[in-house]
This record gives sequence, structure tokens and C-alpha cells, in this order.
Amino acid sequence: MPGITNYPLAPAAGFAGQLADEGPRRIASAINRTGVAIPFGIAVKKGTNDDDAVYLADTGDDLAGIVVHRHDVNTIGSTGWASDAGIPVDDRFDLLEQGVVNVKVEEAVVQGDNAFVRFDAGAGGTQLGAWRKSADTASARAVVGAYFKRSGAAGSIVPLYFDAFVANG
Repeated sequence: MPGITNYPLAPAAGFAGQLADEGPRRIASAINRTGVAIPFGIAVKKGTNDDDAVYLADTGDDLAGIVVHRHDVNTIGSTGWASDAGIPVDDRFDLLEQGVVNVKVEEAVVQGDNAFVRFDAGAGGTQLGAWRKSADTASARAVVGAYFKRSGAAGSIVPLYFDAFVANG
């Protein structure tokens, strides 16, 4: 029986919302109040109540954090967590406030590029809270202190450093 003859030299990129390293991080919790499932790795803002999270809607919205992926079923009892559909409506989830998380990028990025987040649909994409490296004709804004830790093609998974307290000044 032959042994292993082929193996990757680098780990796979991961998936959106996956914590990307073991460095220091700050994680809070929130409840999805958007009315639809929130994809993993998407930036959200605070809703009406302290624990509520909703989609970004304006260039001036403060970012509450980034939706963290989990493989287990939510403690509230939803079975929606079993797929990659995202966080079901009214479910509680982990929200990265500071640290490195994998995100799906809308356009090619280079390691060290500053990150922009989508607050409105535009020519480059329609997913609110999605990540890119440019303003996309005024439908995405720069996030102070957020940057890509690796390079990647459009649609790929890339680790992003994010700090909500720096981003919101």
C-alpha cells in the first residue's frame, strides 16, 4: 500500500467568517434583526437595541463587527446553522469586534491593501457589508485600521484585520 505521495505546501484558504489566526481577538454577541439570513464574514451595524445587528445602510454607519462562522447549531435551537446560508433571522451569533477573520472579497486585493466595506449596492456588488479595496463609485467606504493580510483574486477568501473601536473613531 503506497503512502501519502502528494500534500499541499500551504493550508487551504478557509471560508468566510472563519477566525483566521490564534492572535488576540475580541468577540461579542448579537442577534440578527435584518429580516433575512446574514452571510458569514459580512460587516454589520448595531440595530435598535444593544444586541441587535442589521445591515449597513449609509456611509456614516458605525460598524458593530463582522459575522463569525460556527459549525454547531445555535443555542437558540435553529437548524439553519447547519448550512453556509448564514445566520438565521432572530438567532444569536458571534460578532468579531477585533482580530483577524476570513472574508470573501468582491475584487482582487493585495496584502496590506486598506479595506472598504459596502453600504449600498453598486457596480462592483450588491451584498451589504461585503469587503473590497476600493470605493466602487461611492457605494463602499474606507474602514480606518482595517486591511487585508494576504492577496487574493475577486471572489476569493482573504484574511482581514479589523478593529471596530479604531474603525469607528
